[in-house]
Amino acid sequence: AFMSSFAAPRVVPRVLRLRLRAFLSALVCLCVLGLIGWHGRVLAQNQSFIKIGEINSYALKPQYSQHYRNGWLLAVEEANAKGGLLGRKIEVISREDEGLPEEALRQAAALVRADKVDLLSGGFQPGVARALADFAKRNKVIYVASAGPAWDRDNRYAFRPPVRHVKDPAVQGFAQAYQRRYGEPPCQGAWAAYSTMRAIFEAIARAGTTKPEKLAEALRAE
Repeated sequence: AFMSSFAAPRVVPRVLRLRLRAFLSALVCLCVLGLIGWHGRVLAQNQSFIKIGEINSYALKPQYSQHYRNGWLLAVEEANAKGGLLGRKIEVISREDEGLPEEALRQAAALVRADKVDLLSGGFQPGVARALADFAKRNKVIYVASAGPAWDRDNRYAFRPPVRHVKDPAVQGFAQAYQRRYGEPPCQGAWAAYSTMRAIFEAIARAGTTKPEKLAEALRAE
């Protein structure tokens, strides 16, 4: 009888073929789900906001504070119209402190823990600003003040950037934009609010992140 020099091909049992097919299908599904999850995380990150918690005494000094609010609102609108920061839009969550340090602290805690803001700003009442500076130090969260009270020099989390001069190229268009929007020239409070927000935005851009330690370094370089 004729003997072939080639070995007969092995036949994979049907049960093994089915198991292999099921394994490969499951592997493909896991890869697809992994890609979907990764894409979802990237998309969520791109769609998330940079959140700033703003605390001030709007009810206590309504005439002054309205100009102040208009100033930072204009700064936020301008930044978002240019695409925001770090690929994310800016959201300011504003809270009333009634001129009381204890109310400011309550609002700050809610903004940080519930609203998950990236940093705090505001506080043109000196007592409120000092309380917020202490809160920032204890909780290791950045606070950018709009008033200039004294606080501990070793507080690495509280800052008050200088108000930009009207001839500063960074804010030269502000007076005209404010006049067009609100029908009146900006007062000192509007300038302070706009300048403070611009300083925050520039620090975030320099830091490339909203992480407190990196952001603090960028603010110190102001």
